[in-house]
Amino acid sequence: MYWFVLSIIAFAVISLVLNITFLFRYIWKDKFGKTRQIAQNISLLLISFLITLLLLELFLKLFFAQSNTFGFTLAATNWRQRYVHVNSLGYRDKEWTPTLLEGRTKIMVLGDSFVEGTGIENPADRFSDLLGQKLGQEYAVLNAGLSGADTKDEIRNALAYPYQPDIVILSFCLNDIDSTAKDMKFTRPNLIVPPPFLVAESYALNFFYWRLYRLIPQADEIYWDWIMTVYHNPDIWQVYRGELLQMAQIARAGNSQFIVVIFPDMIKIEESRPITSQVANLYREQGVPVLDVTDLLAGIAPANLIVSNVDAHPNEFVHRLVAEELYRLVLDSQQAVNK
Repeated sequence: MYWFVLSIIAFAVISLVLNITFLFRYIWKDKFGKTRQIAQNISLLLISFLITLLLLELFLKLFFAQSNTFGFTLAATNWRQRYVHVNSLGYRDKEWTPTLLEGRTKIMVLGDSFVEGTGIENPADRFSDLLGQKLGQEYAVLNAGLSGADTKDEIRNALAYPYQPDIVILSFCLNDIDSTAKDMKFTRPNLIVPPPFLVAESYALNFFYWRLYRLIPQADEIYWDWIMTVYHNPDIWQVYRGELLQMAQIARAGNSQFIVVIFPDMIKIEESRPITSQVANLYREQGVPVLDVTDLLAGIAPANLIVSNVDAHPNEFVHRLVAEELYRLVLDSQQAVNK
């Protein structure tokens, strides 16, 4: 359908060019008339604009792919189609089989887009894969990250995973509480205004729409105020606390070691500390090893930590830092078990 509509538009532009050319060459022959010159200049500008828009549309459709915090942009759709390939379980991971896993220590990494690796073109650059490379062939690191997953989803994903892991690594992000808050009638503010139909279908118009949308500064602040309020609401926190502890219980019920990685907001790193510390303290009180990424990133400019200026997911540098720290945590936990 897209290509049919674009072909019709291209045909209309070509027809317009031919008709205007015919008009000025064979009908409106007064070359020195002022009105004709103005009309000709306007026609040239219109034709140039339409042709440029068509070429830009083709370029953005065929060649431009860019991940985006607003994951539903057409450029982000292109990015996912180009770089995200999933296995039979729906995860961006290799197709694990009992044969591949036999005799290896299995590490399952649970999480959302931070684990799936949104913005990371090569999956080998994600912290889960880097951890596997550092640990070697005796270990198998299974990536169970799904973009958009929250803690409720991760509980279901852990229970449904077909292979029992020896180690479970949970990746926590601040928005993992969203559905819990929603269930308690504290719905996340809807800050996204969907584009009109034509903008939603046109790669060129879609590109400019979302670039202009980012100029609205209050959207991020509204969400930030909401998320801070949610974590400091005692009723919501009490319920969410139980869900976080349920993740640890699931791991222990399967005789799996449990490790938690806590990510801050990648733009508001220091501002995230009240929340990341709240979650870190909860798990540490339970004797769970915790990697608080907030401490790793302290003092580093956010621009050096994120994928791009339109995608605030962690970049390859952050994934390497996390993999290095996790490597030490995994080895320490393994040594503690073997004592």
